[in-house]
Amino acid sequence: MKMKLLCHTFVIFNFIQIIFAVDYGPNTTTRHHKPNINRSISGNDGYCQRLYDRIVTLTSLDEQQIRQLETVDSKLVRMESNTQERLDAMRDELKEINKRTENLDWIDSKSKALLENLKVEVESMRQNLNDGHLRIRQTRSDTTDEQTFYETDQKLTNLTQMLSSLAAFLSSVRQGVFNVEEDFRALKTNISTLLQFSREIQKRQHSQPSKQFLNHAINNVRSSLCNENRGITNKLPSSCIDDNIKENQINKIEINQTPIGSFYVRCFTSDEYGRGWTVILNRFDGDINFYRNWLEYKNGFGNIAGEFFIGLDKLYAITSNRLHELLILLQDFEGNARYVRYSSFAIGSEKDMYALNILGDYDGNGGNSLQYSASYKFSTFDNDNDGWVEGNCAQSHTGAWWYNACEKSNLMGQYLGTKVEPHNNYRGMYWEGFNGSNYSLYAARMMIRPVEYSNDDY
Repeated sequence: MKMKLLCHTFVIFNFIQIIFAVDYGPNTTTRHHKPNINRSISGNDGYCQRLYDRIVTLTSLDEQQIRQLETVDSKLVRMESNTQERLDAMRDELKEINKRTENLDWIDSKSKALLENLKVEVESMRQNLNDGHLRIRQTRSDTTDEQTFYETDQKLTNLTQMLSSLAAFLSSVRQGVFNVEEDFRALKTNISTLLQFSREIQKRQHSQPSKQFLNHAINNVRSSLCNENRGITNKLPSSCIDDNIKENQINKIEINQTPIGSFYVRCFTSDEYGRGWTVILNRFDGDINFYRNWLEYKNGFGNIAGEFFIGLDKLYAITSNRLHELLILLQDFEGNARYVRYSSFAIGSEKDMYALNILGDYDGNGGNSLQYSASYKFSTFDNDNDGWVEGNCAQSHTGAWWYNACEKSNLMGQYLGTKVEPHNNYRGMYWEGFNGSNYSLYAARMMIRPVEYSNDDY
């Protein structure tokens, strides 16, 4: 209703402008032709109605996206809760099985000791029996010895039966211990499967855009659509994919609804990977030192025409404005080239320590060496946010990165040149899937592009 009222106000304002725009000056002998007012009013009214319908449609799609995202979030929460409950139950069962196993081991050890004592006693009785039997043969007149012999023989028979029963019992105990061990191994396998399943759930959560990110992106699309329909164009482009960008050159862009303002970026276009890529990191000769502090990585450094890093603040502004994909181009000193591509990529704000919040599906021939860093915060030598409790990955590996504990890639490490000495292992500009951690690469370039254009040129 408010939109319709605004549109009608806009029409009336145009109508007044049209009336006063007619020139009846005193020094003219002829008048200008009177404009077609009815046509102008009708055209503006139809334009406002179309604009209103499109905004209503966008609002409806926005609500559907939010509902779907809330449904996915609730399912993931339930799955994680169920997985945790099953893990807790299995841990309790595992503790109970350990107790039972310890009891069975104790019984088995005691039974073995008892059996050994009985064997010794039986051997002693057999020896006594043999001695008594020999004496009976020698002296048939002594009836007392003969009676003693038969009584001892009867005891020996009973003892043999007891030993047989004990042996059967020990055999059943051993079988029980074996069954418990089999159950224990199966339980460990189930727990490993559940842990792997839990890690997969966490990985999917990290690769999905958040509700806040989707709302922000939809609002930006809606704002740009309204501006387009009103005939308003931005003075500066907002991305290297825009039509008024100069390809493979340095361009000035401005991100809407962000406090960072306008800044310069380097745009990249190629026949193989298409157009619209914004270069965020470029290294090829070691001219720029990348072992820098937190403030320098926050603001960016280097020469945008040569080696540089765009800066975490700018990178957050770009990736929070709309969802992007990531392309990494690598080259070694022998001229071999590899590419790595992720279907989505976004980082958090400085409040979140610029965490690698979104990292989509991998594609390429260079190896999935960034997945290990997914969801981890950015670290420098003076701001340790990694997953290594005992140390500082940025200091140890002389770089800066989204370190886990520590990493499988280090494109902001030192520019050491080809294979490195053992004491510099993990410290070079390396990618584990391409020549390993003891090889410092010749060139590395990281670029991003809005995902809605990912299928146009690739």
